[in-house]
Amino acid sequence: ADRHGEVINIELPTRGAHPITLTVHDHQGATHATTQPVAVGSAAASGELIVDPSFDAPSFRGGLYALSSAGASTGWWHARATLVDNAAILAGQYGFSSIAQSVYSNHDRRGPHRLAFDLTISNDDDRPNAVEVNVFGIDGEFASNHREATPRPDSAVPVVITPLFSERLSGTTVTARLFRDVDLGDRGFDYIYVGFAAENVFDSNASDFVRIDNVSLRGAVCSNADIIAPFGEVGLPEVLRVVQAFGDTQASRAQGDINNDDAVDLDDLLGVIVEFGTGCP
Repeated sequence: ADRHGEVINIELPTRGAHPITLTVHDHQGATHATTQPVAVGSAAASGELIVDPSFDAPSFRGGLYALSSAGASTGWWHARATLVDNAAILAGQYGFSSIAQSVYSNHDRRGPHRLAFDLTISNDDDRPNAVEVNVFGIDGEFASNHREATPRPDSAVPVVITPLFSERLSGTTVTARLFRDVDLGDRGFDYIYVGFAAENVFDSNASDFVRIDNVSLRGAVCSNADIIAPFGEVGLPEVLRVVQAFGDTQASRAQGDINNDDAVDLDDLLGVIVEFGTGCP
């Protein structure tokens, strides 16, 4: 409302950032103006971003050298990788192998996301294997560096490529499911690009490879997810309360009280733990 109690409505017909200027005039003719940007857009999308996270497709989409904005949201592309038992095996004749995919986001995916993937590093020579994991936000048309599994400008077409996450993982023997936080920012991007590039992996040795599976990039789906409830609306205090109630139930039953109205069974406990770990549906 202004000083007369009137409500001022401004209609912004297009999505994006719009500068809004407020100018104040006093009775002596002096003026002062301030400008603030207002972001217009749909609510940030959530849920799974990756196409074919478990490598269920019978084949890769094509060579990674050909991955561009035209191939967005179609699945995984590769350089010297193979699909074995619904997983990507990174091993190559020249010691490198990579996979990547891009997804057309149209600025709908914004804010905190969680990257997760299953990683196996198997090494059987004197050169430790390594894999570089990268996530980029891209505004504009792009092409790909096939060896590094990273985006690059597509000739002279203007493009802005923003690194969002990068980590190099190495070791002689590694088997783990890893979780990493990735922030897509307040505005999001045209495209999100996820790449895995392995080094020192040789297909001449069947025990020398990097294995990637179950890749996930999911947005926050709960409105109040925070450090107390890092994965959803069910937080650690609620889990601890249910654990205590479960313990009380077992103690009551041990004393012969089998009619406890506040009983918490194992299924109740497991349900809360699962909801805490996975977040809201």
